Amino acid sequence: MVTPVLFLMHRGTAVFTLIRTVFQRVVGKLPGGKYRWLRHGYQLQAVFVWVGVVGLIWVTFLSNPFFGLLLAAGLVALFRRGRPAADTEHGSARWGTLRDLVDRGYLCGREGLVVGRVLPGMNSAPLPSALAALRNYPRHADELAVRVFRSLRSQRSPRPLIVLPEREIIHTSVYGRSGSSKTQGHVISNLLIDRSAAIVTDVKGEVSAATARHRAKTFGHEIVCIAPFGGQPEGFPAEAFNPLSAVNLKSPHLVSDAIHFARALIRPDRHDHNPFFVKSAIVIIDAVLSFLFCHAAPCDCTLQKLREITIDPAKLQQLAELMQQSNFAGGYLRSKGQQLAALTGKTLLDVLATLNTQLFWIDSLAIEQATLWTTFPLQKLLDGRMTIFLIFPTDRIEDYGPLIRVWITAFAQTIFSAGIGRPHPIRFYFDEASLLGRDMPVLERMLTKGRGYQIKTNFYWQSVQQIQEVFPEHQAQVFREQMSVEQFLEVATYQSAKEISQWIGQTTIRVEQQSHTSGWSQSETTSVQPSWSRSWSGSTTVNDQKTGRALIQPEELLQLPADVTVILKPQCPPLLAEKLQAYRPEQRAELQDWPSGKLPSGASTRSWVWGLVAMILLLVGLLFAACSLETP
Repeated sequence: MVTPVLFLMHRGTAVFTLIRTVFQRVVGKLPGGKYRWLRHGYQLQAVFVWVGVVGLIWVTFLSNPFFGLLLAAGLVALFRRGRPAADTEHGSARWGTLRDLVDRGYLCGREGLVVGRVLPGMNSAPLPSALAALRNYPRHADELAVRVFRSLRSQRSPRPLIVLPEREIIHTSVYGRSGSSKTQGHVISNLLIDRSAAIVTDVKGEVSAATARHRAKTFGHEIVCIAPFGGQPEGFPAEAFNPLSAVNLKSPHLVSDAIHFARALIRPDRHDHNPFFVKSAIVIIDAVLSFLFCHAAPCDCTLQKLREITIDPAKLQQLAELMQQSNFAGGYLRSKGQQLAALTGKTLLDVLATLNTQLFWIDSLAIEQATLWTTFPLQKLLDGRMTIFLIFPTDRIEDYGPLIRVWITAFAQTIFSAGIGRPHPIRFYFDEASLLGRDMPVLERMLTKGRGYQIKTNFYWQSVQQIQEVFPEHQAQVFREQMSVEQFLEVATYQSAKEISQWIGQTTIRVEQQSHTSGWSQSETTSVQPSWSRSWSGSTTVNDQKTGRALIQPEELLQLPADVTVILKPQCPPLLAEKLQAYRPEQRAELQDWPSGKLPSGASTRSWVWGLVAMILLLVGLLFAACSLETP
């Protein structure tokens, strides 16, 4: 008995191997490649299932109409049955599920913001959900579509990335303490798939080293590395950018634009209780820049010329006299000259001392070489074909923060001057955003008015409290209200955990309370014939009631694994995901190949044989049903 069984097993294995080899050889020669045909094969699974269901109902109806109708009604009731309604009396908060990700298109995006990967154990979706994800991918991403389908149907397949659609993501805020992979898990990961033009504050120089060549080769971007102190990737020269050259000298708002540069050059101290000297310094810079914009030659509109005038009280007084005689801009320069002339004596010297402590960095030879002229065309940035890296070493970022502020202001002014309706978005990546400092009005303008100008921003903080260092008082609330997504890579403080828990809200749970009572009694009677009696009684009461509970307590948030990130997005259930780590070769390869839909090396695959098995079982079932009809 054993020998025939072994013989059939060997023969079956040989036939299976032969069919599989022939199938792979044939598919490899078909137009479109293997993955296109695998994708069509997976889509045909749904067709086979529905054909089988309809055929089974039809065969049953022909043999016995009553049982056929009964079977049809039962199957319709089965397919229409949804999830039981959740209790929401005390709260309806819940975590986002895999079906939420599929229905919202967060697993099917080719362009957008990557925020993490589906958690282990979560990638198990029913066939309709997996087919919906498969259908949403573009035709040229067959391999990527097949991979997502496999990952949703098998625990052994690679888990898909969560990519929020570009149309839904305008401004993003990411929080994570030092070492929580903000740069590797978010900045670098998104620059590897984000095709839009980008302006990146690269504090350590690692972002440009990891993404510059990829963006130049894959996206066709011109790479501009503005690195006054070096640190740019090999093969990319250090460019120069004069921020004042970005001002449109023919603009009707020419003079009013000077105040934005003045407030960017002066970074106030949040602990300064006497802001008079700082505000007076802003008045001086505003007046000098207004004069340079209106009357100086373009080659003289530089930070060095500004420094040359503001360091000499005699030149300031001479400039004030010239401005009071000017009729430019309807007398606007005259009023600025009067404000400048009002600063005299010791007050002027004290204001200039404050000004000197704010602008000393302009005297650096490296800064002069990086700001004296502009060596690249800004028009390519507006056309969506440029990536700009502002590279500074970590130990110098504090001293040269005002330079980054004025460069960001210049880029923003260029974009705003281009007008509304540009088709190409430009995304700002503000790594270590707290270094930008306070009182930078262009940031608030970018957040509240930038959407119409295709301006998008990503802010990266070490904690929520750092927002107060850039957006004080009520502006911090305005900042958070403008965020499309808030992501927490690691929650380190109880205050942050409590705020997240309150944002997520409460859910309704059932609480079962049991109470048990028992009693025992004994009586004894003494007489000629003694007698006694014993009795025992007991009762159990079960009280089932609903109550509210935070979906996740602050203590539970603090104990989440280090590789789990919390994603909060309005009009969407909160999401838990696995954060990315772009320093790992396999994850970086996956992100670099994302636009073409290629699989990274070593990715596990799922055999196509299951589609063939389903088809064979369907045919066998139909033949069996047909034979049963012929039986008298």
